[in-house]
Amino acid sequence: MEPTATAEAEASTNGKSGAGSGRSIEVHNPATGKLIGTVPAIGPDEVTALVERARRAQPAWEAAGFAERGQGPRLALEGEIKPGGRVPIATRGGLKARGHPVGATGVYQIVEVVQQLRGMAGATQVPGARLGMAQNIGGSGATILTHLLRAN
Repeated sequence: MEPTATAEAEASTNGKSGAGSGRSIEVHNPATGKLIGTVPAIGPDEVTALVERARRAQPAWEAAGFAERGQGPRLALEGEIKPGGRVPIATRGGLKARGHPVGATGVYQIVEVVQQLRGMAGATQVPGARLGMAQNIGGSGATILTHLLRAN
């Protein structure tokens, strides 16, 4: 796969670009050879900058008290956010798993928490779930709603 120039290809985290070159690499389905899409062609310095931006974008886990300041990403790295972990988060893949249908995401979060609390979450069920939290951040973070739900 050769890099192809695209004017709009950018790596973005938290609304900030990381790929200044505008170059991208085509991604193909290995079974069919069909073009799936493109990804930014970025170098090590840009990857480092994007990782740092992603790290700064994870303070919600820390603000909610699930991890000490600066330790939020460790929850994921150590498997603590999986359905069987200490702090199961987005047990069905979160917003990306649903294509992030703006407006409906908050409703789906509530549905997922209720299903967990009722023991109806199937393969992603958290054993003994008694308390659930759904948090939805709107726009650039100007609006944040947090719901805490408890099983009866």
